[in-house]
Amino acid sequence: MSIDYTKIQYIYLSDIAQEIVKDFPEATVKGHPAYGYLRAMLQLTDIEDCYGQDPASSVVSYFLSNAEDWKTEKSKGIKGYLQKLLDAYYQSRS
Repeated sequence: MSIDYTKIQYIYLSDIAQEIVKDFPEATVKGHPAYGYLRAMLQLTDIEDCYGQDPASSVVSYFLSNAEDWKTEKSKGIKGYLQKLLDAYYQSRS
């Protein structure tokens, strides 16, 4: 399944994480800085969810910060979508 992140309204974070796993296998290796955040995203539904005590917004933010070495064509769309999701979430809370 290939997802066009520029044309979607909403998608589960876990579905996005599955696409990331396919495109960024390095992050599935224990020890990679994004590993724990990607694993958490696989369990999340939306940006208002929680993974244990951690809000999904924090999980996604930390994933983006720790996935700087993910530089494929697909990464640009996914990272952009996740950032827009975070921006909208934080804007709705202010």
